[in-house]
Amino acid sequence: MKSTADQKIETLSTRIVIIGLGMVGLSFIEKILEYDTTKKYTITAICEEPFDQLIMKPEQWYQENGVSVLMHQRATKINADVKVIEAVSTQEVNSMSRAVTSVPYDICIIATGSNALLPPLKAVPGLDLPGVYVYRTIDDLNLIIERSKTAKHAAV
Repeated sequence: MKSTADQKIETLSTRIVIIGLGMVGLSFIEKILEYDTTKKYTITAICEEPFDQLIMKPEQWYQENGVSVLMHQRATKINADVKVIEAVSTQEVNSMSRAVTSVPYDICIIATGSNALLPPLKAVPGLDLPGVYVYRTIDDLNLIIERSKTAKHAAV
């Protein structure tokens, strides 16, 4: 059980919640950890992917640095009036019974990445051919890795 002093310190800390744990989300966390020498912030990340797909840092790194990570969670609503983010599990099959997690925050960082914009198909011949990929998500990376197992040539 936490002491009263620990509880007071915890309530005085500023809660930062990062939605997304890709390159930008992780870079933000690293900078906060670097500059937050007084441990003013508590950090929580909401992430849809499992740790084994996050090749940038192992699970232990987050634990050692006091970063809470809500894996397999998709942020679905940010209620700025009460400063709460709602997230649902991405693992449950029945969408009607997905548990909703409420995550309070003082500062919300949205680091969900982006979608690659491709030029019109007519502008770049071959853009729609099999084996032509865009790399923005873990799924994109998995497709590229799978294709590389049988490919004889590649261009980036």
